[in-house]
Amino acid sequence: MTKNTYIGDITVTKDNMLAMQEELKDIEHIIGNLHIDSQISLDYPKTITGNILIFGQASLDAPKLEIINGSITIYIKAMLEAINLETITGHFYIFSQSLLEVPNLSEVKGIIIKDNEIITLDDFKAINRRNKVVQLEKLYKEIKDFI
Repeated sequence: MTKNTYIGDITVTKDNMLAMQEELKDIEHIIGNLHIDSQISLDYPKTITGNILIFGQASLDAPKLEIINGSITIYIKAMLEAINLETITGHFYIFSQSLLEVPNLSEVKGIIIKDNEIITLDDFKAINRRNKVVQLEKLYKEIKDFI
């Protein structure tokens, strides 16, 4: 393995998020499971080989992430921002009120489950677009009420 590969499971909490962000700052490949219970931004990983769990009100910002070789679960009110994510080789579990910014997702080799219902990738993209419109409408109303 190259020196910019991290091997092992990672748990991110509010107590260790800054330390983990620093430890993983130059890592391009993560081999292990990733459990996120806080907010974290990982600037360099292109691949994660393992399962990802993003718990309620936690978030993962991974702008260069392209492939998840495993499954990902995004719990209620959690957030994933991975603008270059193209492939998930496992399953994709999504719970209510989660926020997803994955515009380039083009392949999920497992199943996609949204709120206990199996959906297609096209369904997911349509739901995600509708959710963004609702979020923008709420933001517009908040700004309008503020002014």
